[in-house]
Amino acid sequence: MGKNERIAAVVVSYNRKELLIKCIDALLSQSYQLNKIIIVDNASNNDVVDYLRIIRKNDIFKIIFNKKNIGGAGGFKVGISAAVEDNYDLIWTLDDDAIPDYNALEELINFKNNEYNQFNKLIVSSNVTDVRGIKQKKHSGNFSKKFLIQKDLKKINNKMNSIKVDYSSFVGLLIPKIAVEKYGLPRDDFFIWHDDLEYCLRLNFTYDIYCVLTSNIVHYDNLNENIKTINKYDKKNSWKLYYGIRNIILIGMQHGNKFSVPCYFLTIFLIKNLHVLFFGKNKLFCIKLMWKGLIDGITKKTGMRVDPIKLNTYT
Repeated sequence: MGKNERIAAVVVSYNRKELLIKCIDALLSQSYQLNKIIIVDNASNNDVVDYLRIIRKNDIFKIIFNKKNIGGAGGFKVGISAAVEDNYDLIWTLDDDAIPDYNALEELINFKNNEYNQFNKLIVSSNVTDVRGIKQKKHSGNFSKKFLIQKDLKKINNKMNSIKVDYSSFVGLLIPKIAVEKYGLPRDDFFIWHDDLEYCLRLNFTYDIYCVLTSNIVHYDNLNENIKTINKYDKKNSWKLYYGIRNIILIGMQHGNKFSVPCYFLTIFLIKNLHVLFFGKNKLFCIKLMWKGLIDGITKKTGMRVDPIKLNTYT
């Protein structure tokens, strides 16, 4: 594989028109040209839908309108499936608030082709920074299947152009079609959070994943608007606690061993409860939701069981 590879970007969109426009402009301006931009819209408001209906007149776009919000996990499953069905060789996944540098895709392709081996067992992903240029550690790292802990990448310096990781998020992951055909699609029943982690753990059975540090994406997610909100435990943000815990438990049940979930419970889960108890705003509500996440994970109750939209309207 090489110069004749057909590449599709898959962007999941929900109610962020201005950022979506920036994302699309950045994709259209890539130094390594994309063959297709697939946008999966999760039932956005009319403002976003009207915009997408206008741009779909351009043949480079394929717009998929979901009738309801199926979460990031469902959106990526739909988009990646569409790219495979349309026979694209590589699939570049992004959120609608992710703005790639003009050479982000070219850097991925160059690294992949330079490191390519006869077994074709290499997957690459972009480096993700916030609006200040600081690396967002949550988007790539290593993972302990025993304790179900995501580990930050600490041994990074300016002389490095890449680093081997266990996982990368769907903000800049470049997935070969043949990998999807072998390992299937992301789990849409996760709804949101850690679906990319679980998918990378599947890919890891065969593929090495490298974060290419010279391929940069600026991520304008809400956590960077006010750094203090990252550690804010309140009703509005409690859905993150629920899905974070439930989906990690589901990962432990699928990819860990018999000690993984008990180890997680005795360490991370109980520590999270203490954090909420001491620093939380809506302590009882958040703790109940965390225990619901634990129980739902153990009993394998999946899908959207907590509505982030309803909780985000809480003040």
